[in-house]
Amino acid sequence: MQIREKRKCYELLLYLSLGGIFLEDYLGFLLGFKPALLVLSDDKAALLCKGYPYITEKEFPALSLKSYLFFQDETLKEEFLKKYQPQSIERYGVEYHTCLGETLGLPPLAIQFFLRENELYKKIGDREQDSDQLFKEYMNLRRNEAFLNYCGVRCGVNIEELEENVKWLWKQYGDVKMDMVSVEYKNTEFFIPYEDGQKLRETKKILLEAARYIQFNDRELKVIYDCLHRTLENKELYELHPDVKEILRRHYELDKEKEEKRR
Repeated sequence: MQIREKRKCYELLLYLSLGGIFLEDYLGFLLGFKPALLVLSDDKAALLCKGYPYITEKEFPALSLKSYLFFQDETLKEEFLKKYQPQSIERYGVEYHTCLGETLGLPPLAIQFFLRENELYKKIGDREQDSDQLFKEYMNLRRNEAFLNYCGVRCGVNIEELEENVKWLWKQYGDVKMDMVSVEYKNTEFFIPYEDGQKLRETKKILLEAARYIQFNDRELKVIYDCLHRTLENKELYELHPDVKEILRRHYELDKEKEEKRR
C-alpha cells in the first residue's frame, strides 16, 4: 500500500475512533473527496497534507501570504494553472472568488450567492445609488443564508436554492457512507440522508418559515453596522430600510442596557 493510501486509511480510522459525524475540510481532502484545500502554512492541515502538490503566492500572487492551495494530484494542479491563468487574477475580485470556489469543489449556485452578497456589501460601503433597495436585498440574503457541509465542503447558500445545491453535492460526491449533508441555520442543524428528497423538501420549508422571524446575533449586527456606519453619516440616506433601522435600534438599546447595568 502506498504512503498516501496508508495516510488516508489512518485518517479515516482516527476520525471514526473520535466519533466524528462531519468531515472537516482537511479530512475531506485527505480522504480524497475534496479536490483541493486552501490553508495557511502554520495550520496543522498544511503539515498533514505535506507531500501533495500545491501552489503558493509565487504561482498565484492573489493568494494571501503563507497560504497553500493543495491539490489531489499534479494533473489537477496543472489544469488549474492552465484554466485560470492565476498570475493575472486580482485579489478578492470576482474571478478570484470564482476560481477558488470552483477549485475547492463548491456548488455553482453557492459561488454565485457569495458573489452577490459580496457585491452588495461593497456597493453599500461605496454609497451607491438606490441604497434602500440595496439594503433590502442585502438583508434578505443574510436572512436567507444557511451553511451546507458535506465531504469536507462547506459553503453558504440561499435557502430558496437549498434543493439545487444539495442535489449538486450528491451528484458531485456521491453517497459517502461516513457522512451526510448537514444544514446549519442560526445555531440549528438539520441532517439530510443521501438522496432523501422528502427530508430535503421538509428542511427547506422549515427554514423558509424560520427566516421570516429571524433575529440577528451580535456578530451579524456588527457586520451590518460596519457595512452601514459611513452611510449613516450621509443626511440624504438617513431613511434606511425599516429592517435595518429596527436592527440598529435594538442593537443600540442592548448596548445602552448593558452600560446601565455596569453603572
